[in-house]
Order: sequence, then structure tokens, then C-alpha cells
Amino acid sequence: MTQFGFAQMIGTIEAALVDVLGLEPIELPAGLFRASGSIRRSPVELTARAYTGRHARLARVVTLTGGPIEVTDLLVVPRETSGAPILAIELESDDHERGYVIADLVSMVDDEATNAAQLRELANRRPAMMTSDALVGLMPLGELPSWRRAWASPRPMHAQVELDDTSSVTRAAAAYAGAFTALARDGELRPARDVLDRHSAYLRDRRDRDPVIGLIARGFGYEFASQLVERVLFPRLLPT
Repeated sequence: MTQFGFAQMIGTIEAALVDVLGLEPIELPAGLFRASGSIRRSPVELTARAYTGRHARLARVVTLTGGPIEVTDLLVVPRETSGAPILAIELESDDHERGYVIADLVSMVDDEATNAAQLRELANRRPAMMTSDALVGLMPLGELPSWRRAWASPRPMHAQVELDDTSSVTRAAAAYAGAFTALARDGELRPARDVLDRHSAYLRDRRDRDPVIGLIARGFGYEFASQLVERVLFPRLLPT
């Protein structure tokens, strides 16, 4: 296990999502599901897994570990006929003592009632998170970057993680995942074209601006990072 154990932490959530949503593995392109590289003269390993199913067009987990670096990025995109949000959980550390977490239910519909219901689903699982991250044992960080704020729900989690915070992070991340599974299974039908456009716009912003891409390019080269971004991390989704 690495210092924080982010991969194991998200692995538990991943297993629950696969079970509850009935997800099936997607065969990833050769060379993109596992790779070895180097960052700051330390060897690093990258692994990726992806799934699909009745309630999710795409669920994927990418982990990067080696030396002091631990990155785990979970993304689940619901079906375009659902009003459910996108589930996004990111955990990252580049030293042995502290890191950060970003977790959110990214709304895909412009509807106040639907968005309020999504927040209630989260509040039912972790009421304290509706007031302050500090109440779940985590230190809130500053504002998200402007491009992230444009997508953020009224209640994203953006917090510092220290070594003794892992149980709090696990519970908080599980609350977002649990709320997502309920919403994805029970989401109202929506015009597929409108929702797909929102999915595409969100993934495009992540492709263009997410800082994890630069980290992967440093460790594995620009060509590998470009392929991983386009085909695994933030792929272009076509109508089904």
C-alpha cells in the first residue's frame, strides 16, 4: 500500500459501483491500461480500468503511484437519457504528508428542482458536508479554479488531506458515490441530445484544462498522455 492508500480507498468505491450499477469491464486499448514511467527520477506506475452498463455510459479509474506521488481519478458519466450528474472524485498527493481531494456531483441539467434533489441525496448520506468540510475532519482549501467553478455544484468538496484523514476522506467520497448511484438508477428521462451536449462540454473542458494531464505527460511522454486523455481519461462520447 502507498503512503495514503488513495488507490485502495477508491478501489472500494469502484467495487461498490460495479456491483450496484451492474457495470461490465471495457477492454482498453493496448498499452493504455498499464504503463511504467519516471517522475523526478522516481519510477511511477499507471493503471487504468473502465466499465459501462445500463446506468453509466462510462466509469473509469486511473491511478498513478511511485515515490511520493499518489493520484487516483474516478469519473462516472451516466446515460444521456438520465438527469443524473457526473460523479467526479480526484485524490492527489506529491509528498508523503499531505494531499488534496476534489469530489462533486456535476449537474448535467439546468433545472433547479432536479439540482436541489441531487443535493438532498448527498445530504441524506453526509449531512455535515452540507455545512463545512471541516465538520467531517478535513480542512477546506481555497476556491476552485474558474473553469472548475463553472461546473461545480453548490456543494463540491475541495479539501486538504493529511495522513490521519484517510477514514474521513473515504466516508466523504463514499457519500458522493452513494448519492450518484441512487440518482443514476432513478434519474428522470431527459432529452438525450441536450444532456449529451453537456457531457461533451464537460469532458472537453477536462481534456483542455485538467492539470493531471501535465503530470502524466511528464512521467510518460506527450504522445502517451494525449492517447490516454482522448481514449480513457476524457474521451469523446458519441450518441448511442
